[in-house]
Order: sequence, then C-alpha cells, then structure tokens
Amino acid sequence: MAATQSSSLGQTTATIFTAVVAPVLVSVILHCLNMAGSGPVHADGSDKTGSAPTLADERDILVSHGYGMTPTEARHDALRNALLTAINPAVTPDTPLPDRQAICEAILREPAKVIVRCEGLGCRNESSFGKAQFRDEISVEVARGPLVEQLRKASLPLR
Repeated sequence: MAATQSSSLGQTTATIFTAVVAPVLVSVILHCLNMAGSGPVHADGSDKTGSAPTLADERDILVSHGYGMTPTEARHDALRNALLTAINPAVTPDTPLPDRQAICEAILREPAKVIVRCEGLGCRNESSFGKAQFRDEISVEVARGPLVEQLRKASLPLR
C-alpha cells in the first residue's frame, strides 16, 4: 500500500514538473539567452539594426510537451502548454489560471493568428499500467503582438 502511494506521488510530481515547471524553465532560459544574444527576433528573421522593433515583430520560440490518449490529444496539450508559457509573462500574477486556460483554448480555435510555426520534435507512446499514453514534444514560434492583442480582447490584466 505504501509503495503504491509513493509511486502515485512520484508520478504526480513528475507530471506536474514536466507539464508546468519544465516548460516555464525552458522559456525563462530561452528568454535569458535572447536577452544576452544579438537582439530581438524580427518578423523576417533578420538582424536588422536602426529602427526599433515593434511588438508585432517580436516572437517567442518555446519548446513544450503534452500528454494524451492519442497523438492528436498529446499535440493539443503541448500547444496549450506552450501558449500558457507564452501568456504567463504577459499577464499579472494574480490572473486566475482558468482565465489563462480559456484564452489558450480561444487562440487554439484560430491558431494562425498567434502561432507562426509549430514543429514536432517527437511523439512517443509511454504506456504505463497497461494504459496507452502519448507524449508529444514540439517547438512553437509565437507572435508576441497578436498574442497581446488576444489578451487585451479577453480583458486580461497585462503587466
């Protein structure tokens, strides 16, 4: 009995870490690398100098993963996790999680407005206890300007 509870606690902890902590950590690391790098990423991918980039030109590249009973569900979960990671720095800390999740779902209904590129990095079957579960890892490029516009339309408090 104690071994089952310990195993369940370990699985829960691992799931929380991989679904929440790891994507946020990757986003923070990528943000720090972008700050130390050659400057912001521009819409055309160039290293333009001279005119200041606008918010519409800036993009975030995020690596995320998700789980599901099918590869499609896992991809949807990975996209939702990537969007949550992109939204978190833009909204105030007291913005409720359900509000953040609702805007993610709204964006996923019309992803072309915010998601510039989504590349699959690998999907694998991680069956456990005889139950199929897929894990999909993706790289997502999010346009910051349209994302902030969606957040404003949803009346979420921005930083």
